[in-house]
Amino acid sequence: MIGMDAVLFIVTANPAFYQDLALLYVQIKITQVYQGKYEAAEMMNWRALEGYEKALGKEHPDTLTSVYCFAYLLHHQHRYNEAILLYKRASSGYTTTLGPDHPTTQACLDHQLSLEQLLHRHEPRHEV
Repeated sequence: MIGMDAVLFIVTANPAFYQDLALLYVQIKITQVYQGKYEAAEMMNWRALEGYEKALGKEHPDTLTSVYCFAYLLHHQHRYNEAILLYKRASSGYTTTLGPDHPTTQACLDHQLSLEQLLHRHEPRHEV
């Protein structure tokens, strides 16, 4: 069995493998989330996102799905300010690439709206 350093060397030498490596990172991240290893999962998510961006570009639907999943992970860790930025990036990209009525666009916008409402409820209220 080869180590992760060897895999990274192979991928760096052949950028055609970036998408495959990104998928591997996603699969590792999912396992880590189920194990409660959120810090390690976050690192894998960043690596997956970087791989998709290099292989497919920032606006490709697979790249945007990586952004969306990362936002969802941060949302459920109560890291709302980071999550909202990623939800906005993903929903904007989905709207452009898939269209505003696509189910994935709508799901991402729903999560974004849900988080925005949560943040709004917790804002300090100023008496007039």
